[in-house]
Amino acid sequence: MSKSATRVGQLVLIAAASVWLISCASTGTNFNESKVFQIKKGETTEAKLIQMFGQPVSREMNSEGQKTLTWNYVEARVKGESFIPYAGPFLGESRSKNKTLFVTSGPDGKVISFNLSTGGTETRQSIQKELLVIRNFDERQGWLTGHEKLAEEVKLGITKPGKWGRQLAILIEAELVARSIRATFWSAALNDRKIEQLLKQGLQYVCDGEIEALIARGSDAGQPISELVINYRLQKTENQKLFTKQRVRFEVQEPCDTAISKQDLENLIKRGAKTIAEQIIDDIPADIKGKPE
Repeated sequence: MSKSATRVGQLVLIAAASVWLISCASTGTNFNESKVFQIKKGETTEAKLIQMFGQPVSREMNSEGQKTLTWNYVEARVKGESFIPYAGPFLGESRSKNKTLFVTSGPDGKVISFNLSTGGTETRQSIQKELLVIRNFDERQGWLTGHEKLAEEVKLGITKPGKWGRQLAILIEAELVARSIRATFWSAALNDRKIEQLLKQGLQYVCDGEIEALIARGSDAGQPISELVINYRLQKTENQKLFTKQRVRFEVQEPCDTAISKQDLENLIKRGAKTIAEQIIDDIPADIKGKPE
């Protein structure tokens, strides 16, 4: 067989063996920023703004009777490729975009000012030595008990089981990459056999866990509070085997309405990801840090 034919054969095998894992997580409501140009100072009302952009994520009132409405949307997309002979080292690619709209209205309810800001990042990593992998976070059975609206979405197929744990894992990866930690997200397809392969290639840490419970309760001031209970585990490599380095059970809280909404849960997931990322940074040595190549 000729060298060219052999090379073609190798490329075919590479293409057949490559496994791309593409995941996307978002927080907030994806509003249409092109409609910002329809806002008219002194004319547009709050009701019209909601019609144009949906419900805002927050409302704030100052002492002068001016109200500021905020719309925010953040999306993180992660793509990982398994290690393939001939193809090179582990590759990870992440993209994120965000947009925030602030609109302030006067005491008469009409717009007096507004501001739209947008941004995004794109990174590509080549990780050969230190490697921190974020696995899916499981969702404990019955964790949505008592939250009829959220549970109904899962029952009807609007929200797939495992979505929130997956979103938490992806956002943890995004938080770590933003802090120059050499990390990448892998889906549940990362089984024990694949872990063994990664250990031989330089895997040092694995982070995973479980969403244990979603709780709605009243605070000391009587305001409804939403609480998300998360179990987080960080494993470290020793002699090409993983051992638990840190295991933490913690709660993140946010004010909510009388019933926890999808937006409330998204806010909790975002806060949980940030908390876990900060915990990981405290638990790992500085040599795993480094800007993506």
